Amino acid sequence: MLSLKALLFAIVVYGLLARPGSVRAVAIGLAPSSVHGALESYHERIRATLVGIYVVQAATAVGTSIAAYAVFALLGYDAAITLAIVAGVLQFIPVIGPSIVIATLAAVDLVAGNAPRATTLLIVGLVVVGFLPDAVIRPNLAAVAGELPITLYFVGFVGGVLTIGPLGFVLGPLVVGLLVETVQLLSTAPGVEDGPDPDDVIQSDREAGIE
Repeated sequence: MLSLKALLFAIVVYGLLARPGSVRAVAIGLAPSSVHGALESYHERIRATLVGIYVVQAATAVGTSIAAYAVFALLGYDAAITLAIVAGVLQFIPVIGPSIVIATLAAVDLVAGNAPRATTLLIVGLVVVGFLPDAVIRPNLAAVAGELPITLYFVGFVGGVLTIGPLGFVLGPLVVGLLVETVQLLSTAPGVEDGPDPDDVIQSDREAGIE
């Protein structure tokens, strides 16, 4: 199964690298000319969202490694750099993340009889390593890289992970981005006019009342 998946992945990747514009050309060729503008808008939204997701994930992993190294070094753990790198890599695995490193080290300390360090690691590590990079780096960078507001990005990320699991960290924000683009396209579609200005409506009502 793994070999088959790897083979299919290689075919898709090298196929896209060999002729990167083929999929786009086929999609536009099959669609009527009236929807080409909408397809371009969806294309740009998908590209920006996917780039944003991976850029944000990589930046969060780097921030996690830095924070983890500081915590592990201050608490006196051996191989702090290696542990920090592992924590950063685990940032790419949603739900589990670097918290598994914190929990494992704390369990080892408890077995070894070093309860104070285990308690300190659980309290400080879960906050500084497991929570802060996601809470600080991800939302601020996502709004710039993914062209999505912070709230919408988190709705997509959390909702996707809770709904379909690890794949949700990509598919969740992508679905939200497509929904936002659809709303924008519908709001600017021909025949859709802006509603009356509320101030004008109030002024008209006042004039009607006076008359």
